[in-house]
Amino acid sequence: MVAYFFPENTVFTASDVDEAVRLLTETGNFDAVVLDLILRSSVGTDLFREFPALPPVVILPSLDGEDSPMTGLTSGAADYVIKPCSMRLWETHIALRLLPKTDAVETFGNFSVNANTRTVKDTTIPVSLTPSGFNILFF
Repeated sequence: MVAYFFPENTVFTASDVDEAVRLLTETGNFDAVVLDLILRSSVGTDLFREFPALPPVVILPSLDGEDSPMTGLTSGAADYVIKPCSMRLWETHIALRLLPKTDAVETFGNFSVNANTRTVKDTTIPVSLTPSGFNILFF
């Protein structure tokens, strides 16, 4: 299941990547995406390829081991939390991804990095990055 959070605290769900892309396209600006890796007819990480302009993505799988987190993070996820986990831990991870917009912009010389919109600018010119490239730069 893929869950999307709106500023109005509305949650949208999708059971596969095609449905998630449709919701992202039709509904607009999301605060975050919570992504499971095992979906009905697709693999969760396919979402990064199908919809590259994603808000911060937190993967919440029931898979463990080193390969799964590495695949999720290199695909473009902002975070990876393995189930089962406590609600307190989960809330902390989500809160870090939903920082106020003013706290989510970092400036380095001519470059500005916006964690909420996952964009980078050189002065005013947008810099094109892959999801993995953005994560490397941001972290």
